[in-house]
Amino acid sequence: MKTLESYCTQIIDAAIESVKPSVLIPKSVRINENKLSIADSVFDLSAIKSIYIIGAGKASGFMAYEIEKILGSKITQGVVSVYDSGNIKLNNIKLIEAGHPLPNENSLIAGKEIFELVSSAGEDDLVITLISGGGSALMELLPENFSLDEYRELTNLMLRSGADINEINSIRKSISQIKGGKLANAISPATSITLIISDVVGDNLGSIASGPTFINDKENRDARSVLHKYNLFDKIPHSIKKYFRELYDDNKLSHQQIENQSIFIIGNNLTALNAAKEKAEYLGFDSKIVNDKLVGEARSAGIEIAIHLKNNLNVDKPTCLIFGGETTVTIKGNGLGGRNQELVLAALIEIKELNKNFIIASVGTDGRDGPTDAAGAFINRKSWNKANELNLNPQKFLEENNSYYFFKSLDTLIKTGTTGTNVMDIQVGLLM
Repeated sequence: MKTLESYCTQIIDAAIESVKPSVLIPKSVRINENKLSIADSVFDLSAIKSIYIIGAGKASGFMAYEIEKILGSKITQGVVSVYDSGNIKLNNIKLIEAGHPLPNENSLIAGKEIFELVSSAGEDDLVITLISGGGSALMELLPENFSLDEYRELTNLMLRSGADINEINSIRKSISQIKGGKLANAISPATSITLIISDVVGDNLGSIASGPTFINDKENRDARSVLHKYNLFDKIPHSIKKYFRELYDDNKLSHQQIENQSIFIIGNNLTALNAAKEKAEYLGFDSKIVNDKLVGEARSAGIEIAIHLKNNLNVDKPTCLIFGGETTVTIKGNGLGGRNQELVLAALIEIKELNKNFIIASVGTDGRDGPTDAAGAFINRKSWNKANELNLNPQKFLEENNSYYFFKSLDTLIKTGTTGTNVMDIQVGLLM
C-alpha cells in the first residue's frame, strides 16, 4: 500500500518536472527554416546577421542548453550567468558560475561581459535573453564607487529584513547599471527577445531578476522609502547611504520606450501547481489549488495551510490542497532554516496532534531552501509525538529560526538536489 509520503513525493516531482527548461523551451520555441516561432509570435531570421544569447538565473544554464539545441550554429556568441552549471556542455555559449543569494566577483564579471556583448549588437542582430529566478544576484553591474562587499552587506540586510521580493528589487534596480530596463537600453537597436521562467508572485516583469530587459516608467522607483520602512537606512554602508542622499534621483531612471522588443513568460508557479493538481487527481485525490499567491511571513502561511487542512477533516474523499507563492522570513534568531521549513514548523504547531492521516509539505522548486541543503520539509500525524519523544520544543525552534535542525532531528527534511528550475515554492496538504 502506498504511503501519503509516497503520494506527496510524486505530486511534488510532477510539479517540478513541468517547469524544467527541458519541458518548457521545446513547448514554447520552434524553428522552421528561417522562421523562429515563440508562443504565437514569429520572427524572420533571414535578415538577422548575428544571434547573441545572454541570461541569468538558476534555470538559465538549462534554458541555454535547450536554446542551443534549437538554434545550433546560428548562435554567434553568448554569455549566461548561472548558480550551478550542472555539467552542462555548450558550444557557442559561455557559462559563468556566480553567487546566490549574495552576488560575488563572478556576478560582476558576468554582468560586465553580458553588458559589453549586447552593447556591440547592431540593428541587424538578435539578442535572446534567458531569465529565471536568482538572476538579480547572478548578474550585476555596479556604479564605479561601489565595492562588492558593501553591496553584499546591503543585500544581506534586505534579505533578513522581511521585505518582499518587489521591495528588495526596487533597491537593487535603483543602484544597478544593468537592472530595471538598463540592459534593454544596451541591447537596442538590436531585436530583443526575452524568455522568462517566472519566480515572482503575479509575474511582475519588473521584479523577475529585477527586470533587466523590462522598461516601465510608471513603476514606483523610490527605493529610499523601502529602506526607511524596514529601518535599514541607518544600517547600510556609508557609500550607499551617501548615494541615496546625494546622487540618487528617481527621474534619472526613466527610459525611452524601445521598439523591436518582445518578452515571453514560458513558465511560472501556476504551471507547477496545475501539474501538481493533475498528478494528485490521477492518484485518486480530490484536488484543489487553494491559493496561488501565498505571500507574507512564512509562519503565518503555515498556520493558514494548517487551518485549511483542519477545515477539510469531514471530507470523505482523499483530499489534496495545493498552494504556491513565495513567503518571507524576518530573522531574529541565530538558527538555520529557510522559508519552507519555517512554514511547515508553524503548521505543525497549529495542527499539533491531528488524529487523521495527513501530510503537509513545502518545497522550493529550485531545490534549495534558504542557506541549507534541503528544498523544504514535511510533517505528518507522527511528527508532534516524535518531537515530544525527542524533547524538542517546536515553538522554541521557531523563535530561533532553527527549523532545519528541528526537521533534521525528525528526519523529515525534503532534499531534491538542484532541480535546474525556479518558480518559487509549492505546498501540498494531503488528507486520507
